[in-house]
Amino acid sequence: MNKYQEALDVLYESAWEDTTAVDNSKLKLQELVDKKTPKKPKINHYDNDCIKVVCPNNCGIQLNGLNKDNEIVSFTHEYCPKCGQAIDWSKDE
Repeated sequence: MNKYQEALDVLYESAWEDTTAVDNSKLKLQELVDKKTPKKPKINHYDNDCIKVVCPNNCGIQLNGLNKDNEIVSFTHEYCPKCGQAIDWSKDE
């Protein structure tokens, strides 16, 4: 659990009443926590041997391209340039 999630949990648990405003605030904060938590990019394989690495949030951003030798290279953005999702480029599954 990251520090943002811990802070969010403390805030939510300390709320005096379970009101709609608290619930809405928790959802908004959770969205920020989720974006800060790195996700693996999605890898899409196509019939013509094309591989596209895209943002895990399906926002439409392609995170790879071809170099001058037509080899696939990934753009190592720390965050998606469109939606802000943190990207996990580690080789771990």
